[in-house]
Amino acid sequence: MALDRYSVIHQFNVPPQRGLMRVNPDDLDHCLTLFKILSESAQQPAFSEHVQFVQGRPYLRWYFIIGNNSELVGSIYLTRQHEIGVHVFQEFQRQGYGGMAVRELMRMHQGDVNGPFLANINPDDDRGVRFWKSVGFVLKHLTYAGSAS
Repeated sequence: MALDRYSVIHQFNVPPQRGLMRVNPDDLDHCLTLFKILSESAQQPAFSEHVQFVQGRPYLRWYFIIGNNSELVGSIYLTRQHEIGVHVFQEFQRQGYGGMAVRELMRMHQGDVNGPFLANINPDDDRGVRFWKSVGFVLKHLTYAGSAS
């Protein structure tokens, strides 16, 4: 599914600057844009399921990441458990957008969070580990999971 990121941002009337733009879960255009962001993911739900998920407001805050020239470069969210999730489109990775978004989100919500911000990642994801360390996160613990056979 192709995504014309430039026209999407202009459709939302975003000023031409880097930063975060809050997602409006009730705006179907925002839902569609988030759905298209998922197109880089291996597992993609049906659009109706996605809209239901977004409109259920699963996160404390959810933003589009806006790059230079008002380009949509990804999305970032903050859960009610203070976990941060960030996705930057592959062609915009390693250009500072992820770090900018994480720092801006933490700055904006420092008063909303009682305790540290968290990021749950696979410890074998070397790029992910390097990214989170680069924005000041440190390893606190590993979690193991099991299932009954």
